[in-house]
Amino acid sequence: LREQLERYRRLNPDRFQFAFVDPNRDPLTIQRLQVTQNNTLVVEAGESRQQLPQPPAPELESKLTPVLSKVVNRGELLAYFVQGHGEVGLEAREGTPTLAQAVAALRQEGYRVEPLNLVQAEIPDETEVLVLAGPQRALFPGEVEKLQDYLAKGGRLLLLIGPRVDAGLDPLLEEWGVVLGDDILIEVSSVSQLLGTGPAVALVTTYGDHPITAPLAEQRLMTLFPLARSVETQAREGIQATPLLRSSPQSWGETSPNLEAGPVQFDPDQDKPGPLTLGVALTRQVKGDQNNSEAQESPTEARLVVIGNVNFALDGNLRQQGNRDLFLNTVNWLTERTEQISIRPKSITDRRLTLT
Repeated sequence: LREQLERYRRLNPDRFQFAFVDPNRDPLTIQRLQVTQNNTLVVEAGESRQQLPQPPAPELESKLTPVLSKVVNRGELLAYFVQGHGEVGLEAREGTPTLAQAVAALRQEGYRVEPLNLVQAEIPDETEVLVLAGPQRALFPGEVEKLQDYLAKGGRLLLLIGPRVDAGLDPLLEEWGVVLGDDILIEVSSVSQLLGTGPAVALVTTYGDHPITAPLAEQRLMTLFPLARSVETQAREGIQATPLLRSSPQSWGETSPNLEAGPVQFDPDQDKPGPLTLGVALTRQVKGDQNNSEAQESPTEARLVVIGNVNFALDGNLRQQGNRDLFLNTVNWLTERTEQISIRPKSITDRRLTLT
C-alpha cells in the first residue's frame, strides 16, 4: 500500500500527502476522522472527506482514483437516465438485460445516477448529463421539446438508440444534423469469424480523432456492438460533428426487414456498403447574455453524443474489450471531466481456459 500511495505522491507532491495512523497510538485522529474499522482509507480535502475499505492491491488504483476525484471536486455529478419508453433498466434483474454494471461503473467514477420521467418532471438544473438508453417507444413531442431546450441552454445529452426503433426524436436530430440509419450493421470480416461473434455484431477498430476514443485507438482496443445501426451527419451551421466509431470495410448496413429468413448477403441496390459510422460526437456554442453573471458561469457549449446501439453497455457486454472505457469516456467527455478519460486498470479475474 505504501509503495502504491507513493506513486500518487510522486506525481503531485504539493497536493498529495499520505500518512498511516495507528488507532492505539493516536485515538484523537481516529475520532476526528470517525473511523470505526481497521484497514480503512480516508481521503480528505479541505472540509470534504470520504472513507473506503482498503481494497486488494490490484484494485487500489481503480477504487481510490474516483474517490480522490469526488472529494477534490466536492461531491458527485448528477446523471439522469430518461425512463418511461421501454428504456433499459438501471437495476439488475434476473433474466433481463440491464445497465446495472454501467451504473455501478459510473458511481465508481463519481456520478450519482437517478431515473427521470420527462412526462412527470422537468430536467433539474443541477443535471450534469442526461442519458436516453434504448427506448422502445417514441417520446412525446413535449418530452422532445424539453430535450431541445436543455441542449439550447448548454446541456449534455447521450443518445443510445438501437436499430428498427423510432424514438420520436426527429425534430432534435434534424436540428443537430443527425440521421439514424434504417439498417442493421452486418460484419463478415476475418476478425469477426475468429471471435465467433456472428454477423450481427459490429466490430470497431477504427476510431475518429476525438478525446473519447483517443485512448482506445492508442491501446488498439476493439469495441463490440451487437445489433447496431449506422449514424450519419449533415452539415448544420454552428455545429461541429466528429465521427467516433467506424465499422470495417467488410461490413454493410443491411436494410432487409427479416434477418432470420436465411443467410444475409450484401445487396448493392439496397444495402449500404461499409465502412459505416455508428457513433458521432457533436458540439454547439451556446449564445447567452454576456451581461448576466449567471449566464457567464453556465456552460458555453452544448454537447451531444449519438451511438446507434445500446447493447454494448448492457450487463455482460460492458466488460467486453473496450466497451466499458468507451461508455465511461463518453460520459466524462460530456461532463468535461477530461482527466477521467482513460483506459481503466482491469481487476484481476479468475477465468477458466480449456485447450482443445
